[in-house]
Amino acid sequence: MTTGNVNLEFALAERTTLAASIGGLTATHGTFNYLTLGARARYFFSGAPSAYQGWYLGGSIGGGTGIGVIAASSAIAFTTLNIGHRWELDSGFTFGLGGGLGFISSLESGLGVSGSTLYPDLDIRFGYRF
Repeated sequence: MTTGNVNLEFALAERTTLAASIGGLTATHGTFNYLTLGARARYFFSGAPSAYQGWYLGGSIGGGTGIGVIAASSAIAFTTLNIGHRWELDSGFTFGLGGGLGFISSLESGLGVSGSTLYPDLDIRFGYRF
């Protein structure tokens, strides 16, 4: 499974952030492509000077819909839990690296197929702090 997202993240408190995302997901077997919407929260616990730096614990929830190559409709729901680290440069650019565990559930209505699975979650992020 491959994903790509655009996120808008806000600091809710000194060490807590919340992000909304829109993106895309392609299933491993390559049959379905999805448009996804999601939300992510992070708590930074390392003592860095701002909510956007240091070690964090985070989680996300979301869902998506798509049309498959074989013309069956499909819907998904997902959640992830992860731990990672984010660095911020003096210029405002940010880089994050994390990993964890995700859970995805799908329904492919045209085929009458549904299923759920756990998967490893690798989180690599590049951004800019305004």
